[in-house]
Amino acid sequence: MDEKDRLEVLEQEKERMIRRYLELQDQADELNGVIYRLCCDIEVLNLRIQKAREEVQKAECRAAVPQSFRPPSSNGTNSS
Repeated sequence: MDEKDRLEVLEQEKERMIRRYLELQDQADELNGVIYRLCCDIEVLNLRIQKAREEVQKAECRAAVPQSFRPPSSNGTNSS
């Protein structure tokens, strides 16, 4: 094999590797999109969990306050 043939083989190998690199880069870009959407979904759930925890804490606080200490409701009766 002369130098010209060897050079051609090397260039073909380089082209093959570049195509493979681009394929992998496309896959990585797609996966990054999936990862980003998953992170956004997790953040939405975190907000819903936080709100639910706050509601539970409010309910527990209301339940812990004796009826006689509760402020009157807007219609003049004690809330239950």
